[in-house]
Amino acid sequence: MKITLYAYGRFNQTMGRLLRDFFEVQVYHHNQKGLDRVEADGFATVRTIEEACSADLVFLGVPIQKTRQTLLDLRPHLSNTTTIVEQCSVKELPLQWCQEVL
Repeated sequence: MKITLYAYGRFNQTMGRLLRDFFEVQVYHHNQKGLDRVEADGFATVRTIEEACSADLVFLGVPIQKTRQTLLDLRPHLSNTTTIVEQCSVKELPLQWCQEVL
């Protein structure tokens, strides 16, 4: 199973460490500083949204204010078999966006 960590903040850094021994993990990050950190941690990087969406499972790790737009950006590139994991925490708005967009 291939997993994309979409953005490389604290949550996805932890997920990467937990999953790397069991799955093929790749990381998409929006800037070079983040990509440098990804590479230093030994993960494969993907440079395009299309590549990020080629995974079986995509863990979103974007700030809440970027969640809806990120879902809209990803939607055209997702297959019917790709699963999106959004942290949502106790926030209802990201869940509503997932239901609307996906």
